[in-house]
Amino acid sequence: DPQTPSTLYAAISGSGVYKSVNGGGSWTAVNTNLSTYWARAIAIDPQTPTTLYVAIEGTGIYKSTDGGGHWSPINTGLSRTLIHAIIVHPQTPSVLYAGADYGDVFKSTNGGASWTRVKAGLLNSHIYALAIDARTPSVVYIGGTGGVFKSLDEGATWLPVSAGLPSVGFVYGLAIDPQSPSTLYAACGGVHKTVNGGTLWQAAN
Repeated sequence: DPQTPSTLYAAISGSGVYKSVNGGGSWTAVNTNLSTYWARAIAIDPQTPTTLYVAIEGTGIYKSTDGGGHWSPINTGLSRTLIHAIIVHPQTPSVLYAGADYGDVFKSTNGGASWTRVKAGLLNSHIYALAIDARTPSVVYIGGTGGVFKSLDEGATWLPVSAGLPSVGFVYGLAIDPQSPSTLYAACGGVHKTVNGGTLWQAAN
């Protein structure tokens, strides 16, 4: 929780969502109304941190507006139910992105009430990571079995930016330097780093 950092959430495959209010000292399951407990990813609204989103394997995305107390499915428009990553727009939290299997990225502009597929230029690869440039939120990155792709137009179109990554570029995590957003890190056969927005990556191991 960016406003109360002692509050943490964890999505655990097979166990669902857990919450800690004491910096991880203890955890409590918060799974009311979830269809199964195969949690894949979780995201928090940075402006209203009691609003959360979780991806549940096989059943799509659920939303909570009470800090995980209760969950409701929000799958209108989702054609995939195996979601690996969710991210919330840092300035306009009604905008969400979700990464799924087969190169599908879904975008919502209404807090998850409905979703639209945005995959122009993407390969049919599984997507495991999402990142948004907090200073220029029209810039979005995805990572997966096809390497890293970048959008300059809020997901409308995507371009590959994987030069320097291993040829089998399975990217399982992405992180952006908040003070220098052209610097990114990718979990891909170790750690790789770019200082030019993905134009070129180098191992940082």
